[in-house]
Amino acid sequence: MVWQNPYEATGFLFGIELAFIVIGLLACFLLSRNKKGALSHYLKIFVLFMVSYNVLYLVSQTGLIYRFDSPMLFVFPIIGFFFTYLITEFASNYFESNLKTNVYFPLLFLILCFVAYWLQLYVYIGNMSFLSGGQLIPFDFFSELRNSPFLVFVLAGLLGWVSAFAVEKTKKVQ
Repeated sequence: MVWQNPYEATGFLFGIELAFIVIGLLACFLLSRNKKGALSHYLKIFVLFMVSYNVLYLVSQTGLIYRFDSPMLFVFPIIGFFFTYLITEFASNYFESNLKTNVYFPLLFLILCFVAYWLQLYVYIGNMSFLSGGQLIPFDFFSELRNSPFLVFVLAGLLGWVSAFAVEKTKKVQ
C-alpha cells in the first residue's frame, strides 16, 4: 500500500500509535504485577520507545532515511528498538557486565550492522550479476543503505541502546 498524500500515512500512524499506547500500557501493568517499582521501569521504557518511534517517523518524512510508506515498515522500528534493548539487558545480566552503559556497544552494533548489510548486498548483486550472464553491476553502498528500510532498523536499534542507557542511569540516581 502506497499513500498518495502524507495525510493518509499520518492517519494510519495515529491509529497504529493509539494501538501501541493501549497495548503498551496494558503490558506495563501486566508485567509489573507483584513487583515493586516495576511499573515505573516499564513505563520509562514505553515512553522512550514512543519518543524514539516518533523521532524516526518524523525523520523519515523529511526524506533523510527510508520513508514509512508501507504498513510493514511501521514494524521495523519496533523490532530494532526492542531487539537491541532486550539484547543489552540479557548480555548485561549473562556476562555480568555493564553493557548498557558501555560506549563501545553502539560502535560494535553499527559495525556489525553495516558488515551484515554489505554482505547481503554483495551476495544479492553477485546473484544478479550471475543471472545476467556475468555482467558487472556497479552499486553505491551508502546510497543503497540510505534508500533501504534497514537503516530504520539500525537507527531504532541505536535508540534502543540509548533508552537502555537512560533507564540504567536513572536507576543509579534513585
